[in-house]
Parts: sequence; structure tokens; C-alpha cells
Amino acid sequence: MATNADLFKALRGAPRARFYLCDLHVHSPASADVRRGSRFDLLSSEEKERLQEIEESVAKNPTAYEKKVQSDFPVSRYLELLVAQRDKIAQNESISEGEDWGIVAITDHNVCTYAASLAKHAWQQRRKTRLIVLPGIELDVSFSVARQPVDAHVILIYQPEINASDIRVAIHSLAVGNWEFGQSAQVSSLPEFIEGLRNHKDYRAVAVAAHVASGKGLRETARKIQEQFAFTGLDAAIARTSAEIEQNLEADKEDLESHLEHLRKERKRAAETVSLKVLDLIGSCGFDALQVSSKEDAIHYRRLHRFHPSFGRAVPLVASDAHRLAEVFVCESNIPYLKLSIRSATSSPERLFQGLRRAIRYGETRFSYSTPGQVTTWISGIEVTPDAADATRFWPLNSKSKSFVLPLSRNLNCLIGGRGSGKSAAIEAIAFVAEPSGFEDKSRKRDDDLPDWYKRARATLAGCQVRLVWQAMAAAADLPKGALFASRYFKPVGEHGAVTYTKLGGEEVLESSLSLEPPQLFRTRDIENAAEPKMLRRLFDRLSRTAK
Repeated sequence: MATNADLFKALRGAPRARFYLCDLHVHSPASADVRRGSRFDLLSSEEKERLQEIEESVAKNPTAYEKKVQSDFPVSRYLELLVAQRDKIAQNESISEGEDWGIVAITDHNVCTYAASLAKHAWQQRRKTRLIVLPGIELDVSFSVARQPVDAHVILIYQPEINASDIRVAIHSLAVGNWEFGQSAQVSSLPEFIEGLRNHKDYRAVAVAAHVASGKGLRETARKIQEQFAFTGLDAAIARTSAEIEQNLEADKEDLESHLEHLRKERKRAAETVSLKVLDLIGSCGFDALQVSSKEDAIHYRRLHRFHPSFGRAVPLVASDAHRLAEVFVCESNIPYLKLSIRSATSSPERLFQGLRRAIRYGETRFSYSTPGQVTTWISGIEVTPDAADATRFWPLNSKSKSFVLPLSRNLNCLIGGRGSGKSAAIEAIAFVAEPSGFEDKSRKRDDDLPDWYKRARATLAGCQVRLVWQAMAAAADLPKGALFASRYFKPVGEHGAVTYTKLGGEEVLESSLSLEPPQLFRTRDIENAAEPKMLRRLFDRLSRTAK
């Protein structure tokens, strides 16, 4: 059997996940609309000071303005300010240093040279700053729906270290005419345009429909279509009913007034509903995500999640659309998080991009609008080692270590598999060590009196040494690296014995000196039983003690 140090090293090297602070729609100072109107007035003193030397008239030319900002507001300084904003958010969210990694996508209007330069610089500094910047662009796109010209904003996000010229090539090759930075892109088919950008042979993008829940995005397309088509019949009916009330003296005014009120409600409801034509358009495009400012806006688009399974899933994505530093990560009181592998932060740009797209696609489990919470003590893994000649052969053993090791995450863990694949066996292995009292008197009973879960545990653990690793957030002086190892042998017959606790180096720790919070395990019928008055009282008493 491997030493504690060997097992600890194996678990530390296992793939793990982290919730990254995430904002995928941020405008840098190089986005021309930052310099115009009231947005400029809301900037911080440093942002204003660095931009005020640039005449507001220059902002009418996005590429000329971006070029001026590159010299007046160096990307190195802007990265420092982004890191400071991340630190502020992390402190407010009670995220400890080292766990406060963040991801920001810079999506300036119709330009991306500054964003690409900033992303390259941030990528080189990421181990120090713990902030990943992705280059992107918020592109104005013009197209037709039902023969009517409409416009929409599309966010395109690329992997770090890509050149702005590469992004230009990708967009230029799919737009109609000679598209250049600073311009709106004319396209013949929005679905084909989005598909081409997402699956470009050289420069793939994450494609997000911007502002879908506001008048600035595809919702505005809905308004135009509804006003031109869907409202015609309702408006005519309202006009006819109003005229009859005013001009027909013999009409039943009460019934007409009631009917008119009903028509007006229908008209209002139609105006507030996302057009089916637009839902169809969004779905056929296969966007990776739909950008909203609040999670409540997602309700209109839930049915689109699997509309185009071979492409994106149109998952609602909360992002800030920040135009100043103080707004980054702040989305109408929601702070977005994206769950990615810890290795994403130190892997290649390509692997990070792949992980990002995959995480967005499964937004139900990878994207969160609220603080995941701080877990200070958790089970980082378990090892099962056959320790007898007649031990069970259930576990798939590593040929080198002759044991089965299951790494666990500090966050949510989910075991997925078919019947008989070992899900329950893994849970019982954890319970055998973490909740030893539940197994103490079972070995004395006849088989007919044993619960099914114990029979399952005996069939899979008999003759095995089970070792569980507790991990604490901060290493205590008496627990090197905050690791505590709990071991117990499952005897095929007789009492199983007590749990043995040791440190990383193998030194034994007295159980009386420990203050571990035991996990709660619910087997079949346990959840229903927990709702009984006696069990609820125990739960409330336990919560009260914890609160104190």
C-alpha cells in the first residue's frame, strides 16, 4: 500500500475544478462609446484623466480612437486596474487569495486590436495576477428577417495570444463586401455567419448573442417584426372596437368595453413576448450563449438550449456589458462564476478555449450567478486496497499501486454511471470511514436482518483497507499541508475495528484531538424519514449548535 505522502501526491495531481470569477462582456477604454456622452462622466478619475486628452470627435472613428488609446492608456496599466477590481470583488465575496482566479473577455465595439494586445500581456502575467483576459469584439451585424433589414450585436470571443489581424481575416472571409475594423458587418445569412465563425478552420470563436433581453439586441428585432406583422390584426381589432363604442349608440357598451380591455391586454402581452421568428432565428444560429444582464431574463430562452445540438446550445449567460472598471464582474447584483479545470489557467491557449466553450455549453452545471461558497474542510479522495487473499475483486485496481483511488473535488461531486457501475459502492466506502458508527453492530447480525446497503458494502469492501483523505483549507501547525488520513479495515467477519488517523508523514493522531464535522449520508428512504418530526427536531438542534 502506498504511503500517505504518495496518496496525497496522487490526489493533488488529479484533475480538479475551480469556480472562476467570470465576465465575458467588458468594454476597455479603447471602445469608442466609452468616450462619448454620460458614460465618460461615470468613469473613475484615472480613466477620465487618461482619456480626456482624446477629443470626443475622435471617437466617431473607432479605429483612430483605438489607436490613440493604445498610446495614452497602456495595456499594462489597464491590466493592473482590472486586477485591482478583481481583488475588490474577491474580498467582497470572501474568496481567499490563490482561489480568486478570474476570466474577463474584452469585447470592444467593432475593434479588437487593444483587446488582443491586452490579452497577450495578461496571458504572460497570469500566474502572478491570477487573471485571464480573452480577446474579443462586439460586432454590429446587419441582415434580413422576413425581407426586413435588422441589426444585432454579436459578441465574438477568441483564445489568448491570437492576433487582431487573425480575427479580421475570420470576419472578413464571411461578411458581404470588404469588411474592416470599425464597420458594421453585412451578412447574407446570420446562421451561416455564426456557424462559419464558430467553426472557422484557423480561428474559431465563441459566439454570443448580445443584449437578447433588451432593445439593443435581438429583442429589438422581435419588436420590429411584431410591429410590422403580428400587431396588425390586434391593432385593427382595437380600432374597430373603439369606433363601435363611440359611434354605435345601440351597442352593448359594457360588453364592448370588456372586449376592448381584453384586446389591449393581448396587445401588451404580445409586445412583451419574444417573437417566435426571433426565437427561431436564434436557435438556427446555434449561438454558444445568449448574453443577459440578469438571470431572470433567461426564462424566455430556456427552450432553445437544445435547438441546434451540433452547434451551440444558446445558454443564457449573465455578463456585465461593463464600460468602466467599477462595473466589471457586477451584473445587476449578480456576480457570475464559470466552473473550469484548475489546469485551464496554466494550460495552452487552445486548451483553455476548448474548456471555456465546453463549460458554457453545459451552463446548467458550469455557470453560476451566486457565490459558490467557501468550503474549508472536505474529503479530497479515497483509496481502496485489497488486503487479504480472499478480498473482493470488485474494484478496478491500478497495476502499479494495486489499489483503487477516487479523487474528489472541493466543490460539488457527482457520480454518474449505469446500474452496477459502482456509484453506491464508492459512497459506502466513504461512509465506512467517515461515518464508522453506522457499521459497528452490523457484522453480528444474520444476513436476513442486514440492510441492503450493508450487504452491498460487504460485497465490495470485504478484505479491503479503506483510506480516506480529509483536506483543510489552511495547513495547521500539527497537520502538514492540512491533510489528515483516516484508515479502516473491513473485516469479512467480526467487528471492523476503529478508524486510525495519521498525518502526512504517518504519525498517528488521537481521535480525541480531532474536531471533524461528520458528513451526512442519506440512503434509500432516509430523505423521507428525515422529514418526520423527530428527525426534523434533530436537524434544527444541529443547525442551532452550528450557528452558535
